[in-house]
Amino acid sequence: MSRVGKKAIPLPDSVKIKAENGKIYAEGQFGKLSCDLPNGLSLVVQSETKTVSVLPNDSKNSNTADWGRVRALVANMIHGITNKFSQVMQIEGVGYKVAIIGGKMLHLYLGHSHAIRVIIPADIELKAEGNNLTVTSICKEKLGSFCSFLIKLRPVEPYKGKGVKYLGQYVLRKVGKKK
Repeated sequence: MSRVGKKAIPLPDSVKIKAENGKIYAEGQFGKLSCDLPNGLSLVVQSETKTVSVLPNDSKNSNTADWGRVRALVANMIHGITNKFSQVMQIEGVGYKVAIIGGKMLHLYLGHSHAIRVIIPADIELKAEGNNLTVTSICKEKLGSFCSFLIKLRPVEPYKGKGVKYLGQYVLRKVGKKK
């Protein structure tokens, strides 16, 4: 039995959620999201307690394998369409900077001979403040994959700490050459 799957998810008044044709659809203040509902699981909306639960149709292990994962996905969908997810990326290094051009193009100056141009996805919002870049989205999965893409452009190196990282991320620093 799944400990995570057993927990009920509180449902805000502004969220509409339903399950149809093997998919879960959620609509809220900031947009719409959907995810797959595996066979053997069902979505139960309890209007009197204003909660949502993901329940297995029977107690076979094959049906309960995805129970906790689907419950976490539904909870993330509800949180995303009511509050949005946000992550702050820090760009460190001499001459390293970030610029948003026209709201659709991200220019990153990361020590290369040219600026790296990235097209901003439609469901991602960016805000540049100095050398910090705030990434916001209603989908936690898309937010994480975009942030990891930015880190792969220039990972933090351990000697001077230059590169792209999450704000507050600890980087293990190495000692340089000794005399």
